[in-house]
Amino acid sequence: MSGGIKTTGGFTIIELIIVMAISGILVLSAFDLMFNRINQSTFDQGIRQIQSQIQQTISKVSDGDYPYFNNFTCGDASVNAPVTITNSASPNDQGENLGCVYGGMAIAFMSPISANSNVFATYTLAGRQCTINTTPPLCPNSTSIQDLQPVALAPGATVNTSLNNNTVWTALQGGITAQWISGQGCAPGQDGTQLAFVTFPANAQSVDLYATCSLNLGSSYPSDGAAVDNIDNNLSAATAIQQASICFGSGGTDQSGEITIYYGSGQLETSLRIFSGSTVCA
Repeated sequence: MSGGIKTTGGFTIIELIIVMAISGILVLSAFDLMFNRINQSTFDQGIRQIQSQIQQTISKVSDGDYPYFNNFTCGDASVNAPVTITNSASPNDQGENLGCVYGGMAIAFMSPISANSNVFATYTLAGRQCTINTTPPLCPNSTSIQDLQPVALAPGATVNTSLNNNTVWTALQGGITAQWISGQGCAPGQDGTQLAFVTFPANAQSVDLYATCSLNLGSSYPSDGAAVDNIDNNLSAATAIQQASICFGSGGTDQSGEITIYYGSGQLETSLRIFSGSTVCA
């Protein structure tokens, strides 16, 4: 009769703990990879939607497809002043405001630290129909930003404060926020630039790109009222530019994206680059 210790094919408690720990790590890694891919897909879709909306805004200006705000009137204050815009329960029909024309649209992204960081604003612009030193109805049509003197159809923080708010707000999806905006010719740190797509009565299908370079997106640019003030006070002195870029950060990944607005085949177009890394848009 032989003796000895009888063994079985089972696992020890320590071996079971090791297997469970490894399995848990693999499951967590799989979930982390899945959620990361979902966040990456959300960011990709979100920033491409923003690019599409910017391109649509440019196309609307080129086609003269402006919204009809049935709550204001505007007119020419004097031969050298910007148009005057007032609230009205009985406004003139579109195209019947003496000396006043639609002048394009402007977009503004709010500071990442503001309450409005998850949306961006689109402002419709109104401006002078006539060149400087002339009066309607018999006058040469505006041909420059200095003639047009565009203003936003929205209340500012200090300018036209009581005006009806005709701003169109668009949501940024997936926690995306604008990090900086670079208008060609803007100095470093002037990243609170609003971008304007402007057309003139003398050549209504041509769209020029302008940037207002004065506010810092990361600190002193908390609200759309400041954006409206910047448009009303500075756009008429701006110079047309050939290119501008907007950098966006992701809310849930290390991705960032840069939308560039530029002149392609004789008209404004947009392009998109997506980056990965801790430094946005690099």
